[in-house]
Amino acid sequence: MGRRRKEPPRRAPEIAPPPGLRAVRFALGGRDVAVLSFPTDQLRIPETLSPAERDVTLALLHGATNAEIAERRGVAVRTVANQVASIFRKLGVSSRTELAAKLGSARKKR
Repeated sequence: MGRRRKEPPRRAPEIAPPPGLRAVRFALGGRDVAVLSFPTDQLRIPETLSPAERDVTLALLHGATNAEIAERRGVAVRTVANQVASIFRKLGVSSRTELAAKLGSARKKR
């Protein structure tokens, strides 16, 4: 039998990352962790909302309950409930899910 020619080790193909991809690498519990993410567009909350309603809207979009929002803002839960109702009325939505969908689709239109 003839001699086998030694082939160089195969390298992974070079892949260009998509534009905007960010990578963060850190140690967690003795393990090396990498987190990949894409930056998101800035959320545009309609200016028809008052400053308090804008703050409540951001909290709603982050999944906070009325009680959590009230505690953070130092107001009564009923105050937050009234603000949520006002936000829904002004934006023409009837749920937190619709709110997220409406503001998410508005963000993509630019």
